[in-house]
Amino acid sequence: MNSHFFLENALKAKGAIYQKSNFMLENVVTSGKFITGQNPASTKSSAEAVVKALGNRPEHRSITKQDATLGFIKKFLNNQLDKNELRKVSNAGSYHYKLIATYGFILIQDTKDDKGSLENGIDLISFSKPYFFNENFQLLVAKTQIKIGSLKQAKQTLEELIEKDFLKKEALALLNEITKS
Repeated sequence: MNSHFFLENALKAKGAIYQKSNFMLENVVTSGKFITGQNPASTKSSAEAVVKALGNRPEHRSITKQDATLGFIKKFLNNQLDKNELRKVSNAGSYHYKLIATYGFILIQDTKDDKGSLENGIDLISFSKPYFFNENFQLLVAKTQIKIGSLKQAKQTLEELIEKDFLKKEALALLNEITKS
């Protein structure tokens, strides 16, 4: 027996308005006295919303580097940071760059053919590259660049891998493939 229960579907069937955020990003919704948080990243903000709903003022809390990183990713994915702004924001100590790159990697892996999501994944990995370089991530970037037709950028990414002697065999094979076209 294959019975799946999805809370989202049950809520919608009862007339609820369902709002969700991207994977593992903060999302708190308050509707009257009903407060929900989507995932673990929403825990602190959900608790603050409950405190406010009880008529109290939450104590000030410091924003952790992880909070700042997840907030940055959410702003970027919600188009609250454009690509030029993305380059300006970069500062070696500001974020967990491995987390940003990993989020980009997961975004690419989980996206079928949505060009915008694929480009966002590439941008997140590329943004992190000066502070976190991973040859497997870069190979995925090159493959994704090929998939979306950005052959010039793919060539640059592959040439960099070859120059650094990372995944040289795979990079050369892909480079040969795109230069034939």
